[in-house]
Amino acid sequence: MKTLLLLACMTIMSCGASNPMQPGDVNFDGAVDSLDARLVITYILRGDSLDDATFIAADITGDSTISTLDVHLILKSKLARIPTASHVYNRTDAKPMKAVK
Repeated sequence: MKTLLLLACMTIMSCGASNPMQPGDVNFDGAVDSLDARLVITYILRGDSLDDATFIAADITGDSTISTLDVHLILKSKLARIPTASHVYNRTDAKPMKAVK
């Protein structure tokens, strides 16, 4: 089963499509985001069936199961792309703000 899913994934990714399948992009909108995580959570809680392409996209771990670890990795992937505000706190040219009365 795992080999079959891997072959299907490789086939989908090598078909020359303009938007190859991205692991974690469960709704195939071109972005891995919290909506994808929500869809996977809904799948886990309801026990809905997924088509092969959606299952492959949701199974980030590649262990042929959809679990909360896959959700965690989707969210971690999303958070890794959010820029941090650390550069704001390290500015030396910042002037203190005046209190508003």
